[in-house]
Amino acid sequence: MNEMTGHELRAADHLTGAKIAEVVPGWKMTFWYRLTPRGREMLQVLSSLGL
Repeated sequence: MNEMTGHELRAADHLTGAKIAEVVPGWKMTFWYRLTPRGREMLQVLSSLGL
């Protein structure tokens, strides 16, 4: 999260608000964004559409 641009943080905030991604703690006080099951399902649908 510390290395993300403002635009990336806004996009990530939108994804977490839509329950497509979640914030998880990482190693040495870092935090990561991870797709939720709903996010992975949406990614699969978009991939099948060629997007």
